[in-house]
Amino acid sequence: MTARAEAKKTELVGEPPQPTVTVTEEEALKVKAASGEKPKAVATAPIPKGAEREILPIKPNQFGLATHRYRQHDAVAPTGMTIKDVQDPKFWSHVANQLHMFSEVRVLAEDGAWVAYVIVSFKHANSVKVTVLNYVDIESISYDTAGIREQYVCKQKGVLKWCIEDTDTGENVFKYIPTQAEALKQRDEYIATLSR
Repeated sequence: MTARAEAKKTELVGEPPQPTVTVTEEEALKVKAASGEKPKAVATAPIPKGAEREILPIKPNQFGLATHRYRQHDAVAPTGMTIKDVQDPKFWSHVANQLHMFSEVRVLAEDGAWVAYVIVSFKHANSVKVTVLNYVDIESISYDTAGIREQYVCKQKGVLKWCIEDTDTGENVFKYIPTQAEALKQRDEYIATLSR
């Protein structure tokens, strides 16, 4: 059959069916990259209900030590600042150049009233927007109420560290307590023992 007869037959009958070839998205991107074409966004078909979808394992370049893949920072918010203030881009203006997309920051209120963990969700020049991952109001505990507690006070006394002093006699009931919190706790336990 001549080429002319072949062409006429194709016009009358239509195109012969082409064999179907299954090509993965990755293979298609490699071929396009080799040919110099820019890859186009590939739309994926919705998965019908009840059908299992294929789970693709992550590649070695998608996995690594956290210290190499993102940054973690620590910030102290001045007393009186709220979580809403932390979410304002002005809050970050002096340190924006040190932050990167998806950097994580632990923000602690200077007075210890709250702690928040945020992630940088937008970064452009000196403008940074953060998203709050976790926020906790730290419970403030009042140890000094009234009554017998006024008789025993916690004081910082230099080399003696924190002491529990009996205000009636001026005597140190306990000495060498490393922190104020421990001193207050020990004082409360001492008072509970005395009141039995």
